[in-house]
Amino acid sequence: MADHLGYDEHNEDDNNTGNSKKHESTSNAIEEQIIGMYAKCMPTRDIEDQLRDIYGIDVSP
Repeated sequence: MADHLGYDEHNEDDNNTGNSKKHESTSNAIEEQIIGMYAKCMPTRDIEDQLRDIYGIDVSP
């Protein structure tokens, strides 16, 4: 796995590789979508359902 990722699994020195940046940008995009839905007065239950349907993730308000 280290060859695939380019760093050892628990190596703190390499946490700012492309993989961690990709995860961060994905998280930011999801957060922006949540904020957008909330800003449009979408109920939190509907936001939860939407995220579950699209991304397969469970969130709680």
